[in-house]
Amino acid sequence: MKTAKHEQVANLAEDEASSKKLPSLINKLGSFSDRLKILAGEKAARTFAIELGISPSTFHQYFKGQSEPTRPVLSVIADRTGVNLQWLIDGTGPMKKGEALPAPIEPPVFTITNLEGRQVEFRPSPDLRHIPVLTVEAACGEGTVIPSESIKAVFSATDAWFRRELGANPENLVLIQARGDSMADTIMPEEMVFVDRSCVVEPCDGIWVFRNEEALFIKRLQFFPGRKVEVTSDNPRYKPYTMPITESFALLGQVIAALPLRRL
Repeated sequence: MKTAKHEQVANLAEDEASSKKLPSLINKLGSFSDRLKILAGEKAARTFAIELGISPSTFHQYFKGQSEPTRPVLSVIADRTGVNLQWLIDGTGPMKKGEALPAPIEPPVFTITNLEGRQVEFRPSPDLRHIPVLTVEAACGEGTVIPSESIKAVFSATDAWFRRELGANPENLVLIQARGDSMADTIMPEEMVFVDRSCVVEPCDGIWVFRNEEALFIKRLQFFPGRKVEVTSDNPRYKPYTMPITESFALLGQVIAALPLRRL
């Protein structure tokens, strides 16, 4: 036997003009019918509909995903089942009233040296890619003796940023500091440069970090047949020269960009 309250809920469900229809309730967390089935559990759809005070025919449409309830009906279902209205609508938030979402796991915090030489806290993020900032310096001038290589900091950005701004895979990148003025105004003294180490497989003309004997350089290189390379400085005060490619010469990576950010 239907009570007056049952009739009221049934009328709310069937009178679409009485309340603005909600937009589609299907989202990444499932549909409204999926959540309704969770609430019904082992109960028959008709039995559960009667418990909620909704006509079985209307409830059947909800249960099969053939129609969606109005906001007042959703409020009644949430009240009678003890679930949060927002969870019932779109599946977000805790299911039961009074429940709290689990606290997010905070990543560990490290102390690192930033590009300005200051000690700062660094919290890794799964959305970021981290490329090493090496302690080595490459000379835009007479050459820098290669010290032992180590990481003094990291440069962090998303994978999409590296590919969009640098056109490179971050797995192949390192940052080093330029020293000297022979590549000015392209690369200024003390600027940090991005070096792509993958380019040594098929080298082409461009700005390179290379080793010759025991010194490290940043220069513009042009390759010629017969294992020769022309070494040019962008600063006109320095004259170009040609040298043979011997066992003491090695390409370490192509300079593709500098900070402040600009492609080279």
